[in-house]
Amino acid sequence: MKCIACGGGTMTSAREDRPFVDLPDVTLVGVWVHRCSACGEYEVEIPRPAALGRTIALALVEKAGPFEAAEFRFLRKRLDLSAEELARYLAVDKATVSRWENGRSPAPVAVDRVVRGLVRDLEPVPVGVRAAVPRLAGLSVSGPMNLRVRNEEGGWAVAA
Repeated sequence: MKCIACGGGTMTSAREDRPFVDLPDVTLVGVWVHRCSACGEYEVEIPRPAALGRTIALALVEKAGPFEAAEFRFLRKRLDLSAEELARYLAVDKATVSRWENGRSPAPVAVDRVVRGLVRDLEPVPVGVRAAVPRLAGLSVSGPMNLRVRNEEGGWAVAA
């Protein structure tokens, strides 16, 4: 196979351990790397990238201790939420999310727990939750919720 960068070299393939681009502290073990013998250009082959992202995300939420800035940003992107959408959901300013993602200030423990819950339970965030973000962002604490639920054949449901 010829190199697409220089057109002259032959690509050789070998298994290597490579850092994951979005999270340099994450190593992809034994992935195929195709390297040009002439110009040195290389390509890392990542099979099933969605499954890889899910595996990393679920491992991150199980780690002890708070998220690093890059981890927080990775998880937000993994949930397919913009910084603005996450800010509205958490009732904070978009600049606050930016500070968390750029390491200028740590995310509060409560936010860390919310993000962990979203990743565990809503990975990726369903369309219904994304549509609810503006509504949820405008809610204020108003006392206990009067809720009725009933057991149906498919599970529990809110009763009218």
